[in-house]
Amino acid sequence: MKGLTYGTSVLLMLVLGCTSATQNKDSKTEALEIRELEPAIRDSLDSANVVGSVLIFDPSKNTYYSNDYNRAYNAFLPASTFKIPNSIIALELGNAVDENTIIPWDSTVRDNKNWNQDLTLEEAYRYSCVPCYQALARKAGVSNMKAQLERMEYPGMVFDSSSVDLFWLQGESRISQRQQVDFLQKLKTKQLPLKPSTYAAMKKIMLFDQTDDYAIYAKTGMAIRDTVTYGWFVGYLETKGNTYYFATNIAPGEGMDLWGEFVPVRIEVTLKALKSLEIL
Repeated sequence: MKGLTYGTSVLLMLVLGCTSATQNKDSKTEALEIRELEPAIRDSLDSANVVGSVLIFDPSKNTYYSNDYNRAYNAFLPASTFKIPNSIIALELGNAVDENTIIPWDSTVRDNKNWNQDLTLEEAYRYSCVPCYQALARKAGVSNMKAQLERMEYPGMVFDSSSVDLFWLQGESRISQRQQVDFLQKLKTKQLPLKPSTYAAMKKIMLFDQTDDYAIYAKTGMAIRDTVTYGWFVGYLETKGNTYYFATNIAPGEGMDLWGEFVPVRIEVTLKALKSLEIL
């Protein structure tokens, strides 16, 4: 596994204690960080006919890599990436014991055939079963949901009793790529106030891909609206020597087929970005 390289074409920006209201930062002074604008990531998005940004964080160097770092502060609906905190909340509240807890099918036949059956929590996550997670959100309730999100410092969610099972898919809830990465780092490094059993279950639930050299823990998401569609791929990659965090948020280019092309490209451009940095 190769380390990260620094090409002469890379633009370096050294920032100490930088705050900006336009970038949705809080008042806390940030630690020293190096931000690298990667032409290779930009080119991979262009060639895939998508617009947006990929953000990759290397904590060992306190370095962020992106084709558009400033965009990483723009906030969007979390869509199905919210299945990460939603799973945690179910486990913390005891509404799911572990990854094998069964979420019963509600007998409503839907277009996605994978959803038309009883599913374990792990399967519901893998199939991105919207009705399964809506049921878990309703079971948690508004007060518990808000309390747990506050405990986890998961930001930007707006909901009440009328939207507790929809707020991550529509409405005013928003989260940025930087906030996704920050939350994932706290989850991976066990800085959240969670039960050991919750950490253990999430490790199994989130596993996306694994080889002898690395393991990826992640979740996709897609928000489809009348005027805008965008997709997420967020998670972290463990190698034998380091962990890298990523959050991709992209929109389809003109004429792009939504289901045939755009759905897989969220993952493809992220993996290509990781390869361009010689992480994969």
